[in-house]
Amino acid sequence: MSHATCCWCAAPLVKLGPFFWCGHPLDACRQRQLRHAQYRLDRRGRLAEWLYVPLPMQVVWHEAVYNPEVTRFLIGGRAGPGKSTCIRRILYEFAKIIPGFHAIILRQSIPDLKKSHLRFLPYEVGQLGGRWMEGDKIAVFPHPGHMDAILRAGHFEDASAIQDHLSAEYDVVAPDEVVTLEEGPTLELFTRARSTNPALFQLRGLPNATDPEEELDGSFVLAGTNPGGRLWVKDHWVTKAPDQELYPNYRPYRWAAFLDAKLKDNPYIKGGYVQNLRDLREARRRQLEDGNWDVFEGQMFSEWQPVRHGAPYHVGRFEELYAA
Repeated sequence: MSHATCCWCAAPLVKLGPFFWCGHPLDACRQRQLRHAQYRLDRRGRLAEWLYVPLPMQVVWHEAVYNPEVTRFLIGGRAGPGKSTCIRRILYEFAKIIPGFHAIILRQSIPDLKKSHLRFLPYEVGQLGGRWMEGDKIAVFPHPGHMDAILRAGHFEDASAIQDHLSAEYDVVAPDEVVTLEEGPTLELFTRARSTNPALFQLRGLPNATDPEEELDGSFVLAGTNPGGRLWVKDHWVTKAPDQELYPNYRPYRWAAFLDAKLKDNPYIKGGYVQNLRDLREARRRQLEDGNWDVFEGQMFSEWQPVRHGAPYHVGRFEELYAA
């Protein structure tokens, strides 16, 4: 048993083998975890090994991407709830069930990519029956009799890489730590999330004969991040209030952010990780430990919060200065 609890029923999470499951005596929560778990079967088609069991909070993210009305997803918030792992696992899930699936997972630089996803992709892809092509940084998932599914790993480190990404189209564009990416090229890359894949359309498409502009093909953006960095991310996903002159066609209902995961939701994290976060400067600690999007370095009123105890909150010192 762990300190972490299920985000649905609040039962403690319990460790069975290498993975944590909801410990509620009824198995409704575990069934939701099971729907998105990944495993290996033996030659007789029996379970041989669990490869991945999403935590309840990660299941929320798995389930969310099947909502066809949303085309821009953001997951994360605090550091440590397992967003990067979940992004890869969602992409694997689609690659395993959709022939011809084509996606790209991105970090800002090659070193970032090597320290994060490239550490795990070759091993995880092999476990799931795919083939990792190291030279091209491509994962191939076979679909006998149909097109292979392809998952690419890329970066935004130079102009040629950016242009290469913009010259293609993808069923899913997955930028991790999206606050490190520049606004213009990244939003343009989002437009390359477009698809003609009939299997993806059947799974996630949204036909609308009365308004052709609202007909969606099933493609989407799956981004992950912690607070901080470039403010356009907050404007589009958190406050849903980008500059109307720059983005007159912005549709807030197409953008969904899932930022409620807490460190305590992840039982794999040890207490020392939290202590390390508390060694940071206060503004950065509040971003990473508290998931606070309203604090930044150099802020005049660092204690400001939009809401406190359920009511609008104003900085006390400001009120004192201007008190009658």
